[in-house]
Amino acid sequence: MVTEGHRGLLPEGGYVVDAGDDWGYVDKPHHRKVLLRSRWPLSDVDWLTTGGGAGRVVTALTAASAGPVRILAICIPWARAHVSTRRRDATAWSEHLGGLDQLEVLGSTGGADGGCQRLQSACPAGPATREGRRADG
Repeated sequence: MVTEGHRGLLPEGGYVVDAGDDWGYVDKPHHRKVLLRSRWPLSDVDWLTTGGGAGRVVTALTAASAGPVRILAICIPWARAHVSTRRRDATAWSEHLGGLDQLEVLGSTGGADGGCQRLQSACPAGPATREGRRADG
């Protein structure tokens, strides 16, 4: 897992998904708050699309050699996220607490309820979308 990264910095090969670009920094189109990379194929991918978790949470199932493993990649918003910078539409702790509440919902539903988006599979790792393209490039 990489936080506040760019796909171009990741090693070639492997499988990559990200949490999307909706995390309040529209002037950095290639940056991602969360990237998840695996040497094994990724499937059953979910990411949060609303609230404090938007662009900051992605989960996927990886086909590890020992069997399937669920991975949760997250970057929890800091206490003053979007209070006096960037979007300026939040109060202290609101993004942080809202993101944690969303994690609880994600964990209890096991997936695509409560503002989540689901992909059926992630393909081998090329440039940068949640669709799971190859990581090289």
